[in-house]
Amino acid sequence: MRTRRTCVARAAVLAVALAGSGLLTAPAAFPQSGDGTVTVRVIRAVDASGAWTPALEPGLAGVKVTLTGGDRVHVEGTTAADGTVTLTPPPSREHSGKYRVRVVNPKPGVLFPAFASRQGLDGAPNQLSSNEEFVDLSDGRNISYTTGLWSPGDYCQKNAPLVTTCQNTTWGGGAQRTLVSFPYGARGQDGVDVNVTNIATDAQTGTLYGIAWDKADRRVFSSAAAKRTTDYGPGGSGGIYVTDLAQKRTTLFTTVPDAGSTAHGPGTDDAFLAVPGKESLGGLKVTDDGRDLFVVNLNDRQLYRYDATAATVSAPKAVYPVPDPGCPSAGDWRPFGLGLQDGTGYLGGVCSGESTGKVSDLRAIVLPFDLATGAFRQAVLDQPLDYPRQSTVGSGPCDGAGWFPWTNTYPTTQNGQTCSGYRAQPEPELGEVGFETDGTMLLSFRDRLADRATGQAAAGAAVGEVLSGGDLNKACPANGTFVMDTNNGCGLSPRGTRFFDTSRFGFHHNADYAGMALSKVETTIGTSGYDPDNTAFGYGTSFLQRADGRPDPKPGLRLNPADVPAPFGKGASMGDLEVLCDQAPLQIGNRVWYDPERTGIQKPGQRPAAGVTVRLYDGSGKLVGTERTTARGEYYFDDSNVDGGLKPHTRYTIRLDNPSDYAEGGPLYRWVPTRHDVGDDPFINSKGIAPPGGRYPERVLTTGGPGENDHTLDFGFRHCGCGH
Repeated sequence: MRTRRTCVARAAVLAVALAGSGLLTAPAAFPQSGDGTVTVRVIRAVDASGAWTPALEPGLAGVKVTLTGGDRVHVEGTTAADGTVTLTPPPSREHSGKYRVRVVNPKPGVLFPAFASRQGLDGAPNQLSSNEEFVDLSDGRNISYTTGLWSPGDYCQKNAPLVTTCQNTTWGGGAQRTLVSFPYGARGQDGVDVNVTNIATDAQTGTLYGIAWDKADRRVFSSAAAKRTTDYGPGGSGGIYVTDLAQKRTTLFTTVPDAGSTAHGPGTDDAFLAVPGKESLGGLKVTDDGRDLFVVNLNDRQLYRYDATAATVSAPKAVYPVPDPGCPSAGDWRPFGLGLQDGTGYLGGVCSGESTGKVSDLRAIVLPFDLATGAFRQAVLDQPLDYPRQSTVGSGPCDGAGWFPWTNTYPTTQNGQTCSGYRAQPEPELGEVGFETDGTMLLSFRDRLADRATGQAAAGAAVGEVLSGGDLNKACPANGTFVMDTNNGCGLSPRGTRFFDTSRFGFHHNADYAGMALSKVETTIGTSGYDPDNTAFGYGTSFLQRADGRPDPKPGLRLNPADVPAPFGKGASMGDLEVLCDQAPLQIGNRVWYDPERTGIQKPGQRPAAGVTVRLYDGSGKLVGTERTTARGEYYFDDSNVDGGLKPHTRYTIRLDNPSDYAEGGPLYRWVPTRHDVGDDPFINSKGIAPPGGRYPERVLTTGGPGENDHTLDFGFRHCGCGH
């Protein structure tokens, strides 16, 4: 039988041995040389590579970062505009040089840890560390590394499919295509350089504008559009359609009530001249979780919410009145486009200037709204649209140099001159709202006059007479709101200067249709418009550089045959443009460490457990993934090392159950699980639980939603004590 004196003696010997191995850190008995600094860069990640791509992943400003030392040192800092912050520990007589660094998530539940690299700190600065890192700054050592946060809604795969609407001059339904798909990288001529996939026909949908992608069940929603000399589909003015891409089947999803009753007429459809922008449907969006579909009813100017998980629905879940932002007349407020970012909805519209006829009364408005309640907040953008604007036509008496108030008539004069030949008189509709990764806002404008003009197939129509005058603008934060580039925002001047060059065919400016495809893993942004490949009377997609707004050197994709003019000439022959991004992948894991103090809490200076086998089991007990901890004690599970991929909302068990790890010579020899779930800080406590009668620690968990990475699954080990 061991005596108490023997145990005490052995414990003393063990303490000396552990101190010599670095597992215990003794306070310094005399002043040491000063510690160095740690510089942390926090970026907003957009992919699952675990590597930093500076051109696509900007620094996050205003993020708190803390440095904590074993001698109760606590230093805080906030990242600057470039996402970096440098922390310097204070002078101390008892410092160890070992510190914990933490990035404090500013938006929990909206932002999540970015994918971490297996290299972590050892791969700095281009390989991403986790948000919780341990550094050694002793002897003046300076360390720099990069870590990241991400919003799962930002994720997209490279060269994702695009879907757009083709608007035709057809009546009563037909075989002409209304929805098409092609890869993001497709360029050239449909049928010559690339084969575009036809998804739906005019008989199935009629004329469309809005597109929304439900990445959860991989269905495409599309919505009716009011456009002269082209008819609605089976759902009429309020029709929303859904396309199952796997089954290649398009059906009516629902009919939005009270969307307008004006009927199309024969020939030039004169009775429909004033209808576009005032009846039928505008923007369409599905939330990132795939639960809700939002659509703007242009006729009653309300926001409708539908169950996006259903095959069909008969009524909305909710209807939200859109507040008037204070236009000169109530009838001037024209909501249209939608956007989603970081769990918030955005509705865009214009004060049309129709009641006064004054350009000075034209304004662009963006209202945020709560996705759960539909409650609108104060406008984050309220900008005049009377800035100088280039000529759309290029010359002539009615060249469309500017934005013009909405009218119900067809323009015959402009600025006191009689119109002749080509004419443009752009009437603004705010078709879509988006956000760049750096937080700047994107505004995609459609020209209402292009939808009030006749198509080339209409009897008595003037072929190709009207030029569409839409635009793509950027707005940048300033004093709590956003200021458009054309109003001296984003550091641009003089007034009227645009960030994006939306010119086509050399001299036609303002050639966008409001379709906007922003994939945050691409260096370009796609737009729908005319002359995409610098040939006359073509329509399709063009691409602009996100970094400087210049046209992509490669020509765009032309959708109409080279010998067949666009149905509406240089007017609008397309609607929305949507990127079909996959759901964000998942990553779980983090760190295994030695806890000689037996507290169950990770402390600076404690040694990582390298070479430990970590196994992942699915709900049936099947082994689906195996990892070994790195030199820094880290491990991660994701699609790269889990059979069938790591699935969201799924039950798994992590076990450290390799017998050789616990045998003599193994990394866990004479170590047992430490205390688990100690305290209220999940980032630094141990999660390993040894089941009753079991030797090996495990953790049962259910993963979060797509992209909701969890890097808190740490396992600590204490020495087994005197009896071993």
